[in-house]
Amino acid sequence: MDRLDERPSKVTETVAEAVEIGLAAYVAGSLPRALHALFESHLAISPTHRPLVEHLECAAGYLLDFEPPAEIDGREAVLARIFAAEAEPEASYELSCPLPEPVPTPISHLLHLGGNTFTWRDFPEGRNNCAHGIIDGHEVRIGCAKPGIAIPDHTHDGDEFLLVVSGDIVTEAGQLRAGDIGFHPGGMPHSGKIVGSDDCVYFVVVAPGIVVPTALRMAGD
Repeated sequence: MDRLDERPSKVTETVAEAVEIGLAAYVAGSLPRALHALFESHLAISPTHRPLVEHLECAAGYLLDFEPPAEIDGREAVLARIFAAEAEPEASYELSCPLPEPVPTPISHLLHLGGNTFTWRDFPEGRNNCAHGIIDGHEVRIGCAKPGIAIPDHTHDGDEFLLVVSGDIVTEAGQLRAGDIGFHPGGMPHSGKIVGSDDCVYFVVVAPGIVVPTALRMAGD
């Protein structure tokens, strides 16, 4: 946990850049379901990036007004297949344990629909309860940790986005409060600690991917 005191500025810069890119993709509608729910919940909890999103939406609408119509090959045939297809009802799946409170609607909706199977894990003395599952290839976790809980150093193959729903957690990028987003690039060791007097409810999405170690990349140069 000593590494938390370093908090290199590059980590903060990377978080800010990653969040801005994610918000642009959110406006464009190109995020996978899990990340879409994460960013939608962030905007619902925190007003920090709402002006940016409004500006991006205005810019996108302005650009669309000047975009010439594009021809779609086989447009009528594609539309006919869409309208002829019967919509498959999305399966509902109740989690084996109740979600921690509070949980934003986008996250609750994501976790309860689509037949997703989540495995609950209780860490030492029940001080950190976590539900883990896979949605569209993305690793998804939601949990509740008690004050004082330390999350040891670990890494992920893919990029990780963390949304703090309530409570406070300290990471390499500094202290994250309700509505804040943390980001850790794939392969980057990171840790955390729950601070303050309240439980910390968190939502994590890890993108699929394989990170090639730096030593191997250098060897191939």
